[in-house]
Amino acid sequence: MSESAQHMDIQLDDCWNRIGVWGSQQPRCEKLATHVHCRNCEVYSDAGRRILERRLPEEYESSWATIYAKQKVHALVGTESNTIFRLGSEWMAMPTNMISEITEIQPIHSIPHRQNPILRGLVNLRGQLRICISLGHLLGIEKTEQVSQTESARVYNRMLNIRNGADEYVFVVTEVKDTYRLDPASLVSAPATISKASGSLTRGMIKWNGLDVACLDSELLFYSLANNVS
Repeated sequence: MSESAQHMDIQLDDCWNRIGVWGSQQPRCEKLATHVHCRNCEVYSDAGRRILERRLPEEYESSWATIYAKQKVHALVGTESNTIFRLGSEWMAMPTNMISEITEIQPIHSIPHRQNPILRGLVNLRGQLRICISLGHLLGIEKTEQVSQTESARVYNRMLNIRNGADEYVFVVTEVKDTYRLDPASLVSAPATISKASGSLTRGMIKWNGLDVACLDSELLFYSLANNVS
């Protein structure tokens, strides 16, 4: 009898592990001449049936009762997942379903004879060339001051690969922070201090962990990129 059968409180003659296809004892099972493989034998099928019909462990029902008794976390109806990231000194968010990949910084290859500050060049992601843009230039965000040595030790620049249908772009962010279930009803108007370019592409603002986060309008963002990247 196998060790697994002992734990299941049933008696099995696991001949398939001794004289069957998974065994090494001689002589081999004479039924192999007819069945070729143990899975075609009625002895093996009967053992499988008995395992499925075995008595459940004493702790089985109580363990599942504990799992089902836990409070379930449900996403609120009407909310949407947004990914929060920092661009320079500004905190922003965009729908998570628009982000196809978050990756480490990759080399950016400039495109000859292109002077567009929004178009930084091309990036190779998994063997595919993607257009790399400067989201800061598009939104009119000034370059942030150099971070302190303490902050740089825990901040990692990342590249976000965003996609909307056939349109796909890559841009660098200072860091990616978290995801957030956004309730559109919680959005408030962007303050007058926000740049004109940034404000026109922003759905509104939210408070998150004490920070003011600008929620980008992804449709307007892609529309603006299509008209500004050439």
